[in-house]
Amino acid sequence: MGRETALRKITPALVGLQGPALQSEERELLRELQPVGVLLLSRNVTGWDQLKELCKQIREVLTSPHSSPLIAADQEGGAVSVLASAVGRPPSPAALGLADDCDLSWRVHRESARRAKAVGVNYLLAPVADVDRPGNPVIGIRAFGREEPLVSRHVAAAVRGLRDGGVLSCAKHWPGHGLPAVDSHLASVRLQLSRTQWATASGTVEDELTQDD
Repeated sequence: MGRETALRKITPALVGLQGPALQSEERELLRELQPVGVLLLSRNVTGWDQLKELCKQIREVLTSPHSSPLIAADQEGGAVSVLASAVGRPPSPAALGLADDCDLSWRVHRESARRAKAVGVNYLLAPVADVDRPGNPVIGIRAFGREEPLVSRHVAAAVRGLRDGGVLSCAKHWPGHGLPAVDSHLASVRLQLSRTQWATASGTVEDELTQDD
């Protein structure tokens, strides 16, 4: 079964694009498949006007009567900021954690949301809810810190900021990327945790988020 044949048998959630403008074949596929939305990568972003036009084109093609299309991007701040060339690069989570000012974290994420929304992006895949661990090769400055209480309060502030700025958010990847000693992008990872260890690894951040309205 060919790739396009397989795609036509399902309704994709988020799909990617080849470059900074919709190609004719992409328009055709998007119009036919009507996925939930599009995940933008750095190859899709060159500037403010370009990104705004691309988002406009996506909305014109994805016309489901049930919901507006999701236009998503990894805009965590710091190194992982795929919208940087259009809307700027926010401070890294580690820098915000070092400052340990939750109001500042809220304001930074609210501004990130406002800028993203202004160009048509409505779903930011942030904040990182992992707790950085010594020896972890993936998280580093993507996390707010190495202590669960600090991370949990800044994740909650970030989620509120993104919401107040008018976009959807996605707290990730807990308990995932913070615990392994290998890069899960490059190798399979298996974590064996007891119930108590699981609660210790992820419970603090999860509790903080579920208590937030």
